Formats: sequence, structure tokens, C-alpha cells
Amino acid sequence: MVFLPLIYFFPIRTELTTQIVLTTISFSVLCSAIAYVIFYRLLNNLGTTKALSVTFLIPVFGFIWGYIFLKEEITMIMIVGSLFVLSGIYFVTGKEKLT
Repeated sequence: MVFLPLIYFFPIRTELTTQIVLTTISFSVLCSAIAYVIFYRLLNNLGTTKALSVTFLIPVFGFIWGYIFLKEEITMIMIVGSLFVLSGIYFVTGKEKLT
């Protein structure tokens, strides 16, 4: 709803080209469907806590892919933040020792 007023400045394209259709299908099949299948298998096999901790890695992989494909710069704050994320995942998913 926030972007709805922008329709006035950027009209909606009404023609469907082969490229648009194939791109939409590939995004929906490859990106969404396969990701959901993998995620639900993780939920079934690992349990909710361990499976959901995978989602904490999204920002880490985001800047890694940005560095590889877009030649973005990796800053110290990104590295420190990644260490916090990885240590948090370790503490959440690690085995608890009772003494």
C-alpha cells in the first residue's frame, strides 16, 4: 500500500513477454518452492529451534553473495556482526551440559 501512489509515476506494464513469464516461473519454482521444501525437511529432521536458527544466517550470506557477485566491500562491522550471529547460533543449537 505504501508504493501504491507510485503507480502514477511508474505505470504498470501490461504486455507479457516470454522473458517476463520465464523469469517469473523460474523465480517461483527455483527460489521459493525449493527453499520451502528444504526448510520443511529441516523442520521435520532437526526440530524447530535448530531449523529456525538457519534463518539467522540470511544477513551473513547476503553480504557474502554481495561481495562475490556485486564486488561490495566487507566492513569490520559486518565481520563482527557475523561473529555475533554465529556465536548466537552456536549457543542456541549447542548441546546443553548439566553438571
